[in-house]
Amino acid sequence: MKKLLAALLVIMLLCGGLAVGASASAPYTVTYDPNATGVTNLPAPVTENFGDYHFVSTMEPQRAGYIFKGWATNNAGPVVYPHPIDATHFYGDNVDVTFYAIWEAIPTVTYTVTYNANGGAGGPAPDTKPVSEYVIISATVPVLAGFIFKGWIDPATGKEYVAGDLYAENVDATLNAVWEAIPAVTTYTVTYNTNGGTGGPASDTKPVGEYVIISATVPVLAGFTFKGWIDPATGKKYAAGDLYAENVNATLNAVWEAVSTGNNPTGPGWWYFNPIFFIWFGVRLVIWLFFGWLWMPMPAWGVWR
Repeated sequence: MKKLLAALLVIMLLCGGLAVGASASAPYTVTYDPNATGVTNLPAPVTENFGDYHFVSTMEPQRAGYIFKGWATNNAGPVVYPHPIDATHFYGDNVDVTFYAIWEAIPTVTYTVTYNANGGAGGPAPDTKPVSEYVIISATVPVLAGFIFKGWIDPATGKEYVAGDLYAENVDATLNAVWEAIPAVTTYTVTYNTNGGTGGPASDTKPVGEYVIISATVPVLAGFTFKGWIDPATGKKYAAGDLYAENVNATLNAVWEAVSTGNNPTGPGWWYFNPIFFIWFGVRLVIWLFFGWLWMPMPAWGVWR
């Protein structure tokens, strides 16, 4: 009986040893866990033979807004295999294992756009812009007595901005207000010189930066046709209804054109005769008849104006 029990014990020990040996040499699997949602480029699981090392994948997982720091054997870290992975990063425990990706949030970089009223008051509050985005230039208008606000300028680049423009530079910036002094003269007078004629228009007054409409009143000058007005300072011609916008006191001179048809009995010229030929008792005679003055334009005598 004792011999039988001893034989059974030996058999059991042998079978147990075989089972343990078989379990100890089984393959193992390495699994890569993204440890977050929205992860791409994740390595696939790998099964290794017992006794073989597993070299950690060099693939770099991707996650928007985060930096991949490496792999850990716990989902909270610490990192065991830091990124970037190289040939010295291997696993050799010969048992199933899960590697967890460890992430670090990319800090949100912002820039500040400050508005310097440059002596004025009531300027806009600063704007904050994320990196690679833009801000819309404020529509708030500062004020400065005696000056007109013209917009903003970036002193670093010299670029000018007005309300509604986009500012996209990835820097902290200060935009300075641009001012233009209001002229001491706020109105100008446009005077009409009839240039020898009569019945011309009254003077017009125009505010600075605006315009006047050229008068439709037509002056008259005997023997001439009125052709409009001319600014002697610029040589520009104007007709009734045109817009005059120069910010100066101006005198517009009437333009006249001499009438070119009919006779002018009081003007300069030559006597004009017409010959008539006829036969009287076989004799050919000629009579010169006076028909008046032949008018000839003589610019040197001041006919043209």
